[in-house]
Amino acid sequence: MIVGAYAAAPPDLASRPDLEQEWYRRLRQTPGTTGLELPFASTLHAGGMARLAHLLDPAWRNVVTCIPGTGRILPTDPLYGLASNDPAGRRRALTDMRTVHTEVTALTDLLGEGSVQAIQLQSAPNRTVAASSVGAFTASLAELQALDWRGAALMVEHCDAFLPEAAWAAQKGFLTLKEEIAAVQDAEASGTRLGHTLNWARSVIETHDPLEASRHAVLLREAGARTALMFSGVSPEATGYGVAWLDAHLPCAPELSCPGIPENTGAEPTSLLTTEAMGALLATAGPLMYAGVKVGAAPEMTSIGQRVQPTLATLGALTTLTAQTRSGSPS
Repeated sequence: MIVGAYAAAPPDLASRPDLEQEWYRRLRQTPGTTGLELPFASTLHAGGMARLAHLLDPAWRNVVTCIPGTGRILPTDPLYGLASNDPAGRRRALTDMRTVHTEVTALTDLLGEGSVQAIQLQSAPNRTVAASSVGAFTASLAELQALDWRGAALMVEHCDAFLPEAAWAAQKGFLTLKEEIAAVQDAEASGTRLGHTLNWARSVIETHDPLEASRHAVLLREAGARTALMFSGVSPEATGYGVAWLDAHLPCAPELSCPGIPENTGAEPTSLLTTEAMGALLATAGPLMYAGVKVGAAPEMTSIGQRVQPTLATLGALTTLTAQTRSGSPS
């Protein structure tokens, strides 16, 4: 299981080496973890790749996500993005991806082949403020595919798309999944593998419909696409994580017993990420390149133990559910 624990990390982690060491020690000891989702903002780690390699389990097969950097830049540079129709904005995004390539190469040199199995990239910009297109995204994917990613796949991480008919504003507003599938198919050639990552919550946020993630999985399966799944929750109500429908990486609902986690400590009662929803997406998606969880922490959670608990609850639920699915027992 891939664990997107960065979403729950203490906010002062980077400036406190002792706290950072303890945080990663806790993650290395978490049963079932096969890798982390590593966030790229302007770098994978401010202390350099040697420091990051020291913190990671050398046996892990990690995944890099570029959404933190994309989200950081878009408020002040709305033309930025790999799908941008603005040539300069698209070039700025490609320049950042070349930095990702440099750092992934360095990290792989330190940890060994396979230590980074995928890079998740996004089809920005937000269409509510800037123009984007399949053609521009295809061109970006083709250029990135030509680089040597040391065996890692390039996975388009779907975020909520801009839907003109929606009664709410898009949070990300990127390309639709059908457009992303078309771009991957148009760009695909020999060399670096291309695929798609679905995040359960981000698909649901797009239409405010808990069934949307499974619909998206059907589209990918019918396209014969390489697929990965990440599980985050979302609530139609305000919670300790923020306002209703916010992409705040909520944990699962407290309905599936998790070994070693009494009474689902860390679960969110109003989360739409239920056992049924998780199982439906797993069953619909079919074979996966990887699966995992990305769960945040509410502001009042201050200690490492408190901040990691929602992740543990959701990881435990997903691990239990996948084990039941493999054994054929009811969930």
